[in-house]
Amino acid sequence: MKRYAKLKKTVACLLAIALVFAVSATALAEGGALGGPSDPCTLTEGCVLENGHTGDCQTVSPSAQAAAVQERIDALPGAEALEAMDD
Repeated sequence: MKRYAKLKKTVACLLAIALVFAVSATALAEGGALGGPSDPCTLTEGCVLENGHTGDCQTVSPSAQAAAVQERIDALPGAEALEAMDD
């Protein structure tokens, strides 16, 4: 009976170690979690970031994104209009 309990503990430890190695290998392969290199930008038309940057491309500049957000904020009803609305 004690042999079976010891075997279960050994198998559980081995599975835990294998899981740790599998997760770390996945993080290294993706290049993100441990700060490894990612694929350089291959998009030449429409990407607003510098050439050869790593990571995802941006097709809209941050200032254009901010302008779009401000436009949506300005389209919201004012305090007076909200007070006049029914429950």
